[in-house]
Amino acid sequence: MVDSYLAAFYELWVWVIVMLLGGVLLFGGFHNQLQGPGDGNGRGTAATEQLVTRRFAISSNNCRVCQALLQAWGVVAGDPPKNILMLGSFEDVMAMDCPTHKSLIEAYVRAWEENYGAREARGHPRWTGRETSMMLSLSDERPLLQEFGTLGDASLEWSLSLAKSRSQPIGQGRILDPNYIDLNVIKHWMSDCQAHHGAACSNPMRLFSISPAWLVDVEQKCLVPGHSRSGPFVALSYRWGTAKRFQVGPLELQLLRQPHILDDRISLEEIPAMVHHAIHLASVLGIRYLWVDMLCIVHGEGQGAAKQLNLMGAIYASAIVTIVAADGDGSEGIAGLKGVPGSASRNLSQQIIRFGDEKVVIRRGRMVFLEGDTPYYTRGWTYQERLMATRKIYFQDGQVHWECRRVVLHEETSGQAEVFTVPYSESQLRQMLAGFPKLSELQNVINDYNVLDLTNEEDALPGSLGVLSVLSRTFKGGFLYGLPEMFFDAALGWQPDNPQRGPMTRRRHSDRAEHLKLFKSGLPSWSWIGWKGRISMGWQEALLFNDLQSYIHEVTPITRWFTGRSPTTPEPLRREIRPYWFENRRRWKRLAPISTLPEGWTRHEVRPVRAPSYESGYQQALNGDRAQLWPDGCGRFVYSHRKFPRDKLERHGLFFYPFPVPNIDEFTPSDMPEQTAFLFCRTLGARLWAREQDLRGNFDLEAMPVQLFNEVGNTIGTLQPHDGSQMAEIRSASRGNKLGAEVTVVAINMIRRQKLTRYEGGLSSGYPLIIQDIYTVLWVEWEGGVAYRKGVGSVEKAMWEQLKLYDFNLVLG
Repeated sequence: MVDSYLAAFYELWVWVIVMLLGGVLLFGGFHNQLQGPGDGNGRGTAATEQLVTRRFAISSNNCRVCQALLQAWGVVAGDPPKNILMLGSFEDVMAMDCPTHKSLIEAYVRAWEENYGAREARGHPRWTGRETSMMLSLSDERPLLQEFGTLGDASLEWSLSLAKSRSQPIGQGRILDPNYIDLNVIKHWMSDCQAHHGAACSNPMRLFSISPAWLVDVEQKCLVPGHSRSGPFVALSYRWGTAKRFQVGPLELQLLRQPHILDDRISLEEIPAMVHHAIHLASVLGIRYLWVDMLCIVHGEGQGAAKQLNLMGAIYASAIVTIVAADGDGSEGIAGLKGVPGSASRNLSQQIIRFGDEKVVIRRGRMVFLEGDTPYYTRGWTYQERLMATRKIYFQDGQVHWECRRVVLHEETSGQAEVFTVPYSESQLRQMLAGFPKLSELQNVINDYNVLDLTNEEDALPGSLGVLSVLSRTFKGGFLYGLPEMFFDAALGWQPDNPQRGPMTRRRHSDRAEHLKLFKSGLPSWSWIGWKGRISMGWQEALLFNDLQSYIHEVTPITRWFTGRSPTTPEPLRREIRPYWFENRRRWKRLAPISTLPEGWTRHEVRPVRAPSYESGYQQALNGDRAQLWPDGCGRFVYSHRKFPRDKLERHGLFFYPFPVPNIDEFTPSDMPEQTAFLFCRTLGARLWAREQDLRGNFDLEAMPVQLFNEVGNTIGTLQPHDGSQMAEIRSASRGNKLGAEVTVVAINMIRRQKLTRYEGGLSSGYPLIIQDIYTVLWVEWEGGVAYRKGVGSVEKAMWEQLKLYDFNLVLG
């Protein structure tokens, strides 16, 4: 009985997944979908089909797996299928009596066992072969062989390309030279992109093409002023690793401006191999100039280095192509460059598997994904370089690859994998680049960066200034240590992304000498810049309308914030931070229904929304009008903008109210303030007690691990410490005090939350609307008159106002 239930459950999951992915190919009759001779699109001709069916006689007559692969590769006439072929359990697949694809399946099963079989021994539950299915995904990229668990957990993915050969000219897989890269491939990719991709790959970041202060002239082998260049330039993205920390100061600059100095023996020894290899690649591409940070950022020229750091995002966006050295580091250089000093053999070991009389080239993962697991991808400095670059040549996993705004290409495949969706880097930015200051998109960019490593943690701000400068054209007032000033009161309330995932880590200054620092940057406790880890920052702010929303909130400022260079900056010299959004939001809402709308906006009347029906163990299915969440001052109308690029997850692309949208183009300047590390305000604070709560079984992702109590033991709020030592501090202090650890908190903003709750007391309910007013508070600790942030929390407004509150002239460091 149990086995039958498990079998039924498994079959149900398979049916659901297959239907979601676009269709089902059952065990028989797949060959009946084959069409007639090729139509001139390269999908096959009668002669080719005859050749293939002769070479794969068993497959074309009897085996649905081989038949599906042949059609997907285009060696059998007809359009490629766009479906899922379920192969069955590992045992079923291994038992198939087909010598043509048997070696392919066996190799996959071995790889799966090597990569995932050991997880069970490490305490990670894994499905057995009986509960695990194999499937063949047939798409426009390449056939994709996958393992699929009963709960929808796809693990190992193999992209399959039929190797090109004399007998199989239609194949798209390439068997490569194991020692050296064919550089003609990247020249072809480059020229093809320039000739055919047009606007898609021409300035997608909408930036004015800038000239860096200094460039390497790859013909003269020396540094030249950027403004003197007569053509495009290449940029290099790499990690220094063990390479010697070569830095250019005024004296080195004069030396490096001498023609052919980079061919000098001393230069070859002092300057890492990576730089010399990038010079060679730029020459191969026929591009005269190269930008590399090691040589082209000059230290000791006043604010020159800081200015170049601010421009790094624009530099990579302005480069005609960026060389991404994901393998190796500065001292190792790029392997596989034939005849280039210091470039070792790449020792490539392709995975090639027999398929009848032919061969299949295996690429692990999907064709359109490039990010790998080399140390390069863990480095903070390289993130904004990849994010901003328009075209990229990757040297990764011993091969060369190409990514632009239209295609992803690989050395081992002669065809191309079209990117069907907007590339990930552009999708992270596109709404902000269109002028829409979405905190959720900003949060995604921050999180991708803020989990990466920095050799010197004080580089957290310099390593992000390039992309922040670009985004400052949308976020009016720019960013102060990573927080958008137009939303400053909301952004200051950032918290660890998911409290149940674990703590963040406080960044610390390195012992690097001051004269070696690129940028005089602090690590303020009040900013995410001062911490390593993922954050949540204002994504719930009520802006985009969604008729299925069950939660929104709006932040209201409660104080005025100022910033200065030191904790003793006198009041007249402090700069006020102007939260442009909150200063104007009420007016935008008030005028929207009755006035002429700002340029680009259209008004729409909202119809009532019906609640979805559902059944409960306690009640019959409910039907009725579902309350729609509206922020204060909104209702009846929503608004669309003609320039807003909708995301797949956004149902309508509608806003609760209109607001001015800047027209961003290459002439729009950045808007970054001076980066001053201290905050000042006058606010209220209280002494509370904190005790850890057990979150096991709590599925509320917003639940915080610490409860806050008043002096009589009443729960009044929650708290999220930021790192593990602070949680340990609370645990330790709680042992001797039933109220918990004593903490001091200060209020920084007020939030109105609106929730539609489906469950109340364990029973289903008709989505009652709950409105809460809360104060966001920071847990702080003072050192020498300066308060440092240790955590963030919330206290219900009514409870807060009953506490004994203290006035603070707060200085945050």
